[in-house]
Amino acid sequence: MERLNKIFAEWAKQDKKTELASEKIELAIIDDLRKQYATSEARMLELRDYLGQFKQIKQKAKSAEKEFRKTFNKFTSTNDKGKKMAQDLGLDWQYDSKYQELYKRSGDILTEYKKIFGSI
Repeated sequence: MERLNKIFAEWAKQDKKTELASEKIELAIIDDLRKQYATSEARMLELRDYLGQFKQIKQKAKSAEKEFRKTFNKFTSTNDKGKKMAQDLGLDWQYDSKYQELYKRSGDILTEYKKIFGSI
């Protein structure tokens, strides 16, 4: 009987150790979850801020692109009129090279704009 009591006492000690170990593990998991939650929330807020900034930039870029097209169309029309007048008078039109340069550069910019904002 005494032997059984010792065995039961030993099992009780081991059971308490197991309980304490499982509680430590549970606490460690809860600590990990808290840290991961805080980190995830911080990254989410950071992403939200970047998205807000991006929306503002996108709106400004869209407005600038619209205004550019409007003014460039006027420039093109004026250049064409000036070129025709110069030809009618038998003169060289000096602004044609500037028009061609601006036309090429604007094409590059608009292509880049479409790459960045076209798919969004």
